[in-house]
Amino acid sequence: MNDWQKELGVVSLSYGIVAGAALLMLLILWPFRSSRLLPLARFRDGFWTGGEVIIVVLFFILSPQWISTVVSYFGFFRLLETPDVGVFSAERKGLWVAPLSFFMVMALSLLVLYAGSATRPRDLGLTRVRWLDNVRAGILAFLIVTPIVLGVFLVSKVWLGTEPHSLQTIYRENLFPGEWGLIAAVALIFAPLLEEWLMRGILLGWLRRASLMGHLVLIVLILFVGGSATVKDKAAGVNPAAAQAPEEKLLQEFKGQQAEIDWPKFAFVCAVDGIYAFAVFLTWAPVVRLGPQYFLETAEPVPGQEPLWLPLHLMTYQGPIWDRFRRRCDALAIVGSTAVFSLLHLSNWPAPIALLLLALVLGWLAVRTQSLVAPITLHVLFNAVATLGLFIGGPQ
Repeated sequence: MNDWQKELGVVSLSYGIVAGAALLMLLILWPFRSSRLLPLARFRDGFWTGGEVIIVVLFFILSPQWISTVVSYFGFFRLLETPDVGVFSAERKGLWVAPLSFFMVMALSLLVLYAGSATRPRDLGLTRVRWLDNVRAGILAFLIVTPIVLGVFLVSKVWLGTEPHSLQTIYRENLFPGEWGLIAAVALIFAPLLEEWLMRGILLGWLRRASLMGHLVLIVLILFVGGSATVKDKAAGVNPAAAQAPEEKLLQEFKGQQAEIDWPKFAFVCAVDGIYAFAVFLTWAPVVRLGPQYFLETAEPVPGQEPLWLPLHLMTYQGPIWDRFRRRCDALAIVGSTAVFSLLHLSNWPAPIALLLLALVLGWLAVRTQSLVAPITLHVLFNAVATLGLFIGGPQ
């Protein structure tokens, strides 16, 4: 039996165990169901801005490194690095700082959103309304979409190879007993909660109301940040200590020195960003061509309408044309948040290819249920399959 067949067996066993537990949970919740699995479709407005989104996302990206640096400065990791354990890798340090990073990002995001726009958790979808129905929706989505996502991932691994996840790297080290529980907590609690809060709560919620300029700025950022993430340092493969920071690697690439582009990754970033840009074009092109008149049901020009660079929640148009445009913006927000979500997992290549489908379903659940409970449920169950596979099959 080759490695591909062994991995297929481990993945199938892991999915079967988690799916069995999910089905049992579904049966327990079934008597408490309402008449409708999904609520009536409606538009949920918010007031947080793109500036608030940028602040929160930047802190999410940078806080693990900051916290790790501070903790290392005070000698915390030196206390744990015994001769039997060895020196902690960057991934292992990240495991230890993940809980602290989670609480700090959540606290800062709540502070920034409330101070900037009086946004509360319920405005982002973190609410108990219809929570049992939303849990059921997340379980059903997990049972349907997970086998497809795992199948796409296994096929892409055969064709493109794979880069180890940080948890796979940590698994190979001589771990303390408590670190196994920490791995499970990060994969099943901290990561799904934080990613859904940021991706489907803050980012997708803003993209549903974003102006054309907001979408264009995000398209440029995805291409720049994603492109820089595909630049790899040649020296790092021989001497890990010689690895450069991402901005230094990008500068070296332009100078023709020690860096090279990972072309499959770069093609993926361009393809995902291109699809998002095309979706923006399809949604906004008729609005730009006709101006505010596009939303009006009369052929007569009406003076004094809102300019097109305003976010949607500040516009006061009404009618079927406006409602149809809002639904298109919902779909556009799902595509945009999916692009950012795949970029977030680019280091675990080729996982982002399979995660595109998962992210689309997560976004659809967030929009359709007006809640984060359903996508969090799906995300936790999906991560449970991967974590159980890691424990059953080892780091391979």
